[in-house]
Amino acid sequence: MNFQTERVLNSLDRVKVSNDAGLGSNKGFFLDYGCYFDNENIVDKKIYKTAPKDGKYEKWEVDLTSLVAGKQYVFQLDVRLVGEVRSDFNRYGIFNGKPYRVNFEVPAGTEDIAKYALGKIAEGLKHGGFSDIKIAEKASFSTNKTMEVHGTMYSMVFDKVEIAEIVPILGQVSGSDFEYKPVISGTKQQAAEEPFGTAWFITKNLRLPTEYNTRFMSPNADEMPIDGAKYAQFFFRYRVTRDITGTDAVGDEITSITEHIVYVKQDLVSNFETIIKSGSAITVE
Repeated sequence: MNFQTERVLNSLDRVKVSNDAGLGSNKGFFLDYGCYFDNENIVDKKIYKTAPKDGKYEKWEVDLTSLVAGKQYVFQLDVRLVGEVRSDFNRYGIFNGKPYRVNFEVPAGTEDIAKYALGKIAEGLKHGGFSDIKIAEKASFSTNKTMEVHGTMYSMVFDKVEIAEIVPILGQVSGSDFEYKPVISGTKQQAAEEPFGTAWFITKNLRLPTEYNTRFMSPNADEMPIDGAKYAQFFFRYRVTRDITGTDAVGDEITSITEHIVYVKQDLVSNFETIIKSGSAITVE
């Protein structure tokens, strides 16, 4: 048989070593509420640790120096969520597969063209219902004229960020048809990346319910991650040979291998490692 449990430890009050229960020194350890793990049954006697890390938001830069007064432009943003496939159908923020667009015109005589364009793009995104895209001036904007485009979700990815000039097609009635000529292509500075070991990550990914996570009821406060805290993940496999009362053929022994994940609050990691090693051959990698 094979199943998995997950725990969140905000305290080590209920984490004990075998000697605390009179089972002898360096034999194993207890996690919460008397769940005992014998060192001899931990597969390869190895426990694997993954440190927490911060997430990153998508970030692009767009150089606005080539914009010219007296012309019309369109800012085009093609955005999707991680796991979405680009297609001609509707998806996050996209209608019929078309990039999100903000049309703007730079009036003749505009002195600071870059600042004017940035303001119009930000205003268009806001009023168009795309307030989760942030537009900002890069440091020293007055000299580099560079606009920053930021995502606000770890799962938000940009496939294209560009500005095109809107040019009427000659011969069309009232100039009703236009041609889009790309003049500026944005450059990706930072790719979106989910965090690991944060309260947001654990809450999103925690596999509920299990007996140890829920105690047959809703999660308790001491079982849930603390907002703003970071957690290291410890993972190990546990192998136990059961008796002959299992569901296999009569007289056949069953080997049970379970997987266990423990998220330990970052300031408790060092002490937690000391406890689970218990002076034995258990190694943490």
